[in-house]
Amino acid sequence: MNLMPAPKRDFWRGRCLLAAAAWHAAKALPPLRRHLERVLRRRQNALCARVAELVRDVSRPRMAWRTVMSSESPVGDFFLGMDDTAHEIRIVNDVCLGKMPAELPRGRLSGVFPFSPRNQDVTGFSVSPVAGGQRLVYPGTRPMRWIMLVAKRPLPPAYALEFDYTPHTSFREQLQFDFLMRSLHQRLRFMLRHNERFVFSVIDGGFFVPDSRTVSFSLKMGVAVRVRVEIVRDVFALMVDGKIVMCVKLEGVCGDMGEPCALIFYDQEPDVLIDCEIANLVYEEPDDGR
Repeated sequence: MNLMPAPKRDFWRGRCLLAAAAWHAAKALPPLRRHLERVLRRRQNALCARVAELVRDVSRPRMAWRTVMSSESPVGDFFLGMDDTAHEIRIVNDVCLGKMPAELPRGRLSGVFPFSPRNQDVTGFSVSPVAGGQRLVYPGTRPMRWIMLVAKRPLPPAYALEFDYTPHTSFREQLQFDFLMRSLHQRLRFMLRHNERFVFSVIDGGFFVPDSRTVSFSLKMGVAVRVRVEIVRDVFALMVDGKIVMCVKLEGVCGDMGEPCALIFYDQEPDVLIDCEIANLVYEEPDDGR
């Protein structure tokens, strides 16, 4: 999933990596700092314009699906649990969000770090069984806390994931489904932000493109909803309780075999409790008559 032509993308990626490395050395040289800002903003503006051209609203594809897997223990059966001690997440926290100044556009580091989830010693959040699923709790202990559940199995270009989701507390990124993930710097996502609105957004080459689609939406604490996401090559649909929230097409972008998906729950404040449940997970693939 790359939205810029390869030569141009590599050109910008190299320049932005140099800009990131040189930033602190340039703090005492205002002209150089302003130049680095301009370089990164041009890259981000070009990407924003490109995404605006490619994203459009479409109808949900009509497909027959077959159940490949169902689970009452999503973490372990389908997902690998990772927290902010994982290598991939530390890069995002420490480099992209923590150690670069606010004057630069968000997502200012461009390099794509390979996404290679592996078994982690999860120390931040707990997973406990509940009826039909699991409860995930991450106490407020430090800023920029992540619960990231990464699919353990290779995923085809078309698949669907459905599950019951129950929020018990309100936090910044209440529910996030990421897909076509080559890295945390290269992905697409549906996200319920601040329990106020669902968005569809693109992260490409480390740059967080402004939300392409926004729909007002909120969940009641302690009340379960049925969430379904369908990925059909370059068409992506999000449904809650059987109703379509949004369905978008990203022209010219199609998932490769094996690109994972992930559920992410995140808050950047140190004193916010992340507490939610996932239950009755079902993974489906297109029914080809077998």
